[in-house]
Amino acid sequence: MTLNIHRVLLTIFFENKDIKVLEWPSQSIDMNSIEHIWTILKKNVHLRKPKNIKELEKYVVEEWYKTPKCICEKLVFQ
Repeated sequence: MTLNIHRVLLTIFFENKDIKVLEWPSQSIDMNSIEHIWTILKKNVHLRKPKNIKELEKYVVEEWYKTPKCICEKLVFQ
């Protein structure tokens, strides 16, 4: 297995500074709240059917701000 050089350097740095690092599965949607939020955003933006990149960017921003704070809090603290 080839390790990413940045990961290796960070690992060495953390070990030298005696910093404890939690093991965290990188692709675990259950432990990654932003993935749930992206799913909601993608669905809502898709429903608006953007016709070009400018509309897509606009809709993403609008849908982000329309996402209720309580949904984000629920996903983070679940």
